[in-house]
Amino acid sequence: SLLTIDKTNILMSSSDSIALKTKAYTLDCTTTAVTAKTGTLTASNYGITAITSIKGNTDVLGTFGVVGATAFSGGGFSLAGSGAITGNVTIDGTLLNNGVNVGSTHKHTTPHGVSSNPY
Repeated sequence: SLLTIDKTNILMSSSDSIALKTKAYTLDCTTTAVTAKTGTLTASNYGITAITSIKGNTDVLGTFGVVGATAFSGGGFSLAGSGAITGNVTIDGTLLNNGVNVGSTHKHTTPHGVSSNPY
């Protein structure tokens, strides 16, 4: 283990682990970087303010809430399980339900064989 303190730097180093236990912990700095092979954050409530990006795979186990606008771009996204949407939804492209087109070009066949819009 090593602890070095000079006028501008504090260096803590250990080949095994460093544990901090306190009632409250505050880090006030211009930049921060954490590099780890794996990590776990356990908290009953955790807030992130002014985040610009998360890179890599991210799994959220439990409830994930977003207040404000949300945008997805790139390779797409998938949702599994039940869900609810309250409010208006705009879809620019094809809307499928179990592989069946239910979008704006979707037609219903009447008992007389005539196709009509579903509205």
